Amino acid sequence: MGDHYLPQHYLKGFAVNDRLWVHDLEMRKSRPGQPKSEANVNGLWPSELERHLAEQIEGPAQDIIDRIRHRQPVAYSEKKVLATYLLTMWKRVPAGKERVAKNIPIVAKGTRARLHARFDLAATFTPELRAEAEAAKQLTDEILDRYIAHPPDHFWHHSVREESTPRMMGALLDMTWTFLVSDSDLFLTCDDPLFFFTRTGISGPAAELSIPLSSTITLLAHRQGEQRKQFREVRASTVVQLNRRTACNARRFMYSESATPWALKLGRHKPDPVRIRIRVA
Repeated sequence: MGDHYLPQHYLKGFAVNDRLWVHDLEMRKSRPGQPKSEANVNGLWPSELERHLAEQIEGPAQDIIDRIRHRQPVAYSEKKVLATYLLTMWKRVPAGKERVAKNIPIVAKGTRARLHARFDLAATFTPELRAEAEAAKQLTDEILDRYIAHPPDHFWHHSVREESTPRMMGALLDMTWTFLVSDSDLFLTCDDPLFFFTRTGISGPAAELSIPLSSTITLLAHRQGEQRKQFREVRASTVVQLNRRTACNARRFMYSESATPWALKLGRHKPDPVRIRIRVA
């Protein structure tokens, strides 16, 4: 059994009798599966990080998620625990690894410039070290180019472990959290379930963040005004739009409670998501 990038407890929210449906967009087929055997990779996490995720991130949030799934309100003091869980999930999925890899060239560019400047300065004050300085610059370039071409998992693991998303955390906690409920039309999830409009981010007045928490409940964090009720029944059209967000984010896998024959087509089509409007009440 491998290490999970989506927690088993999370996937169980989309399963019935510990069974769910897996829609493989790459293989273009759907198949039955189990939470314990999906969304995992052998040797994904170092043992210390796996223990940290289980004890410090997943464990504290599970009771809160269970109560949400039973439509019990969440206290403000519990929002940070769940927000930490959600933001960590955003970083620990394969798409999170891709995001870290895309940032490495940017970080490498700054590191390269700083180190080259230091070596040049050393050669200026100590001319006899110029050959050594040039060799050091060449070695620096070789190491950084290697990191860019083949990013070590260490950088991704560090990102997951350090929980260094203070601005995102502050913005998420400042938003209004509304749990959208549907018992007829069911929500799907995927291998990158936390959605927000990347161009907008989550700090501005038009920001939205959503993530399905079970087949019947999706969290919508927004800035559309405070709500008297944390839980709101939604129409089928809203479920469609939220499932479009899931399909848009999916890298390879989508998951559903039932066979859902249209899931593959939706996931491969990658429809443009739209904003969710809710009545202020």
